[in-house]
Amino acid sequence: MLQKSKACDKDGIIGIKPPVMLHLVRNDTLDRTDHRITGQTKAFIETKGLKKRESILTRYGPAINPFVQVSLDISHSEQKGIGERLLTYLADHFFSKDGSKEYTRVLRSYTFPPEVCRKPNFAYHVKHLKMSEVTCLIACMPFMLQRMREDKVKIFKPTTITKMNTFRGTRAKLDQLSLKDLLIKVFLGVAKANSIVFARELDTTIGEDLKDDYQRMEEALVESRKLLYELVAPLEAARRKQIEEENREAEEGYSALERELIKQLEDAMTNGIRDI
Repeated sequence: MLQKSKACDKDGIIGIKPPVMLHLVRNDTLDRTDHRITGQTKAFIETKGLKKRESILTRYGPAINPFVQVSLDISHSEQKGIGERLLTYLADHFFSKDGSKEYTRVLRSYTFPPEVCRKPNFAYHVKHLKMSEVTCLIACMPFMLQRMREDKVKIFKPTTITKMNTFRGTRAKLDQLSLKDLLIKVFLGVAKANSIVFARELDTTIGEDLKDDYQRMEEALVESRKLLYELVAPLEAARRKQIEEENREAEEGYSALERELIKQLEDAMTNGIRDI
């Protein structure tokens, strides 16, 4: 916003003009520096009795890109945070190569809601999904998983099932069918939580279950988190153990190398003393 500064008018009378709103036409001369007023442009504007008024946040605050979507609130956290992470796990850790092909087969024949303009295949490009597509996929995944033929194709990696069974504790062991059922439960839980989180309005009226929509949302979120933990925790435990073993092997290698260097140095010093 630009306003009149203290300047002389045609009659030579000095005064402060009231703030006025001006419409500036963008051109190549004033727009070459990406909307930043240079010293020459600033001097030109001041000759016209104008000055730039910036807010304190704009002048001294951090640079903010309004076009980048980040997980700042619960809605974005659900869509681009947890939702995208869940699809990434499914594509990278659970689906085998045959499983990705089987999902693509189901995707081609699956009928999405009328407002969906394209069929996103997250099995090959998860990072290219929009937030609305992530939410749509989470809601549709239980039905698509149900149509996948685990009895004819090993849709899940056997190594992943082995890792999960190793770190599941007292829970029942998983196979191709039971893992598919667990994934369906997880996606149903997350989809139910999303349906309440993204509702246009929440009713505070107490229902027959003696709960309002806020209480139902809390219960749905907690239940979805429990299911996510049951699904992901064994894989994270296996990954943590693998990292610890790799670090232990690296430390042993460094220790052996250090001992060898010390031995070579001692031998060199001994040989040098003998030569003297």
